Amino acid sequence: YDQGYCNGQSCICYDGFSGVHCYDWVGCPNRCNGHGKCQNKQCFCEEGWTGVGCSEKTCPANCNGRGKCDPKTGTCTCTDDFYGSACEFYHCPKNCSGHGLCDKHTGAC
Repeated sequence: YDQGYCNGQSCICYDGFSGVHCYDWVGCPNRCNGHGKCQNKQCFCEEGWTGVGCSEKTCPANCNGRGKCDPKTGTCTCTDDFYGSACEFYHCPKNCSGHGLCDKHTGAC
Protein backbone atom coordinates (compact mmCIF):
# COMPACT_ATOMS: atom_id res chain seq x y z
CA TYR A 1 0.00 0.00 0.00
CA ASP A 2 1.21 3.52 -0.75
CA GLN A 3 0.28 4.78 2.74
CA GLY A 4 2.16 2.10 4.69
CA TYR A 5 3.54 -1.43 4.52
CA CYS A 6 2.24 -4.80 5.64
CA ASN A 7 4.13 -7.13 7.93
CA GLY A 8 2.41 -10.51 8.01
CA GLN A 9 -1.18 -10.06 9.21
CA SER A 10 -0.99 -6.35 10.05
CA CYS A 11 -0.09 -3.12 8.31
CA ILE A 12 2.15 -0.38 9.62
CA CYS A 13 0.82 2.98 8.44
CA TYR A 14 2.88 6.02 7.60
CA ASP A 15 2.25 9.29 9.44
CA GLY A 16 -1.11 10.74 8.53
CA PHE A 17 -2.78 7.38 7.77
CA SER A 18 -4.50 4.71 9.85
CA GLY A 19 -6.86 1.78 9.54
CA VAL A 20 -6.53 -1.90 8.70
CA HIS A 21 -5.14 -1.15 5.23
CA CYS A 22 -3.85 2.40 5.92
CA TYR A 23 -6.59 4.00 3.80
CA ASP A 24 -7.89 6.40 6.48
CA TRP A 25 -6.37 9.88 6.48
CA VAL A 26 -5.75 11.41 9.92
CA GLY A 27 -3.68 14.14 11.40
CA CYS A 28 -3.24 17.09 9.08
CA PRO A 29 -6.06 19.46 8.15
CA ASN A 30 -7.16 18.98 4.54
CA ARG A 31 -3.93 17.12 3.79
CA CYS A 32 -2.11 20.45 4.05
CA ASN A 33 -4.16 21.66 1.05
CA GLY A 34 -1.48 20.43 -1.32
CA HIS A 35 0.91 23.14 -0.09
CA GLY A 36 2.94 21.26 2.49
CA LYS A 37 3.99 17.94 3.99
CA CYS A 38 2.31 16.19 6.89
CA GLN A 39 4.65 14.89 9.57
CA ASN A 40 3.61 13.79 13.07
CA LYS A 41 0.09 15.17 12.47
CA GLN A 42 1.46 18.63 11.65
CA CYS A 43 1.72 20.47 8.34
CA PHE A 44 5.07 21.84 7.27
CA CYS A 45 4.19 24.40 4.62
CA GLU A 46 6.00 25.10 1.37
CA GLU A 47 7.46 28.55 0.85
CA GLY A 48 4.71 31.05 0.18
CA TRP A 49 2.13 29.26 2.36
CA THR A 50 1.28 29.35 6.07
CA GLY A 51 -1.41 28.42 8.58
CA VAL A 52 -2.33 25.22 10.38
CA GLY A 53 -3.33 23.53 7.12
CA CYS A 54 -1.11 25.56 4.75
CA SER A 55 -4.23 27.27 3.39
CA GLU A 56 -3.07 30.88 3.73
CA LYS A 57 -0.72 32.69 1.39
CA THR A 58 2.16 34.62 2.88
CA CYS A 59 2.82 38.22 1.93
CA PRO A 60 6.19 39.53 0.71
CA ALA A 61 8.42 40.23 3.74
CA ASN A 62 5.25 40.03 5.86
CA CYS A 63 4.50 43.58 4.65
CA ASN A 64 7.57 44.76 6.63
CA GLY A 65 5.29 45.43 9.58
CA ARG A 66 3.89 48.42 7.69
CA GLY A 67 0.64 46.98 6.44
CA LYS A 68 -1.88 44.19 6.67
CA CYS A 69 -1.51 40.89 4.84
CA ASP A 70 -4.50 39.38 3.05
CA PRO A 71 -4.01 35.60 3.49
CA LYS A 72 -6.43 34.83 0.65
CA THR A 73 -4.44 36.73 -1.97
CA GLY A 74 -0.99 37.12 -0.40
CA THR A 75 -1.07 40.88 -0.98
CA CYS A 76 -0.30 43.74 1.40
CA THR A 77 -2.55 46.68 2.16
CA CYS A 78 -0.06 49.31 3.32
CA THR A 79 -0.61 51.99 5.93
CA ASP A 80 -0.88 55.53 4.58
CA ASP A 81 2.85 56.30 4.93
CA PHE A 82 4.03 53.34 2.84
CA TYR A 83 3.59 51.69 -0.56
CA GLY A 84 4.99 48.83 -2.64
CA SER A 85 4.18 45.13 -2.86
CA ALA A 86 5.80 44.62 0.57
CA CYS A 87 5.11 48.16 1.90
CA GLU A 88 8.84 48.74 1.50
CA PHE A 89 8.73 52.34 0.29
CA TYR A 90 7.89 55.56 2.11
CA HIS A 91 5.55 58.26 0.87
CA CYS A 92 7.13 61.67 1.43
CA PRO A 93 5.10 64.31 3.28
CA LYS A 94 2.90 66.07 0.73
CA ASN A 95 5.20 64.65 -1.95
CA CYS A 96 7.81 67.24 -0.93
CA SER A 97 5.32 69.98 -1.89
CA GLY A 98 6.92 70.12 -5.32
CA HIS A 99 10.18 71.50 -3.84
CA GLY A 100 12.47 68.52 -4.03
CA LEU A 101 12.82 64.85 -4.74
CA CYS A 102 11.43 62.17 -2.50
CA ASP A 103 13.78 59.49 -1.18
CA LYS A 104 11.43 56.51 -1.16
CA HIS A 105 13.79 54.54 1.10
CA THR A 106 13.79 57.10 3.92
CA GLY A 107 10.75 59.28 3.27
CA ALA A 108 12.94 62.39 3.31
CA CYS A 109 12.77 65.20 0.76
